[in-house]
Amino acid sequence: MRNRILIIDDDIDLCTLLARYLSKNGYETEAAYTGKKGISLFAEKKFDVVICDYRLGDMEGIEVISALK
Repeated sequence: MRNRILIIDDDIDLCTLLARYLSKNGYETEAAYTGKKGISLFAEKKFDVVICDYRLGDMEGIEVISALK
């Protein structure tokens, strides 16, 4: 089973680049472009790691991480 990583960032290009790199190295990734979408995805599915930008369009990264805890 491959480790799953959730990428939360409002920069779509960065998410794509990071997801491509991680996929090539054996990880399964999903991306969310808003904090709210990231929280929603995290609640729906199981992830081993979350990579979150600090400054998102709709909320701060620390708020997202707190909500995920």
